Amino acid sequence: EEDDENDGNDNNESGDDDICQPQALRRPEDAPKPPKGAVHPSLGSAGHAGGACKRCCFFSRGKCANGYECMFCHYDHDKRKRRT
Repeated sequence: EEDDENDGNDNNESGDDDICQPQALRRPEDAPKPPKGAVHPSLGSAGHAGGACKRCCFFSRGKCANGYECMFCHYDHDKRKRRT
């Protein structure tokens, strides 16, 4: 008798493809939201007050697909100076 639930070829143990979707395929509007009580808008924003963060170049354009899980800062930063 065959086991239809687990054929040994299932790489996604939870069976929920939406949660394990690769970031490159995730739309920005589907990005993880900060959990209730979160202090910062993204994980990478934690060092912002001390200047120990790197800005997320996608967030300001509304294109960050990593959301709260982004390792870059989602707070406002000064504009970058253009090279002359």
